[in-house]
Amino acid sequence: MTDLRIPLVVLAVLFGLLVLIRMRPTARRKSQASREALAAAEAKIASAPNEVERALAFCEAGEACVARLSRNERALGYFLKAMKADPTSTEIVERVVNALDHRPRALEAVLWRRLAVTGWGEKNSAATKLVLRALSEVYGTKLRNPTRGRALTQAIALLGR
Repeated sequence: MTDLRIPLVVLAVLFGLLVLIRMRPTARRKSQASREALAAAEAKIASAPNEVERALAFCEAGEACVARLSRNERALGYFLKAMKADPTSTEIVERVVNALDHRPRALEAVLWRRLAVTGWGEKNSAATKLVLRALSEVYGTKLRNPTRGRALTQAIALLGR
């Protein structure tokens, strides 16, 4: 019995090394690609001719930061800048919701800050309704706070009048 333990341990160690070697280049390539995407987005931010293009470039930078797991705070900053640069854009709100879908707490924070910073006026109403709908959905499904979800649904109904 002891004669089989040594080869088994050696095979397990070799298998572990093989798995590590095969997984490592993929992570490095993904990190490099997201770094390049972030650099390209930052270049677009610097050269954007107007606020709408600048907002879309901020969104790209936020998405690139989300791709790199260590850049959460930076991504939130880019998304907030994007929504502040073009507060009427529903496309930006949709992109933020899609990018942060798997991080409900971060999504909640960004959407609440967007509601606090931007006005709820007539020209922003479509984007504001979308933000409220997204928050309501997050509270109804991922964060499991149905009271907040219902309150936001009532706010959407009130804005619809």
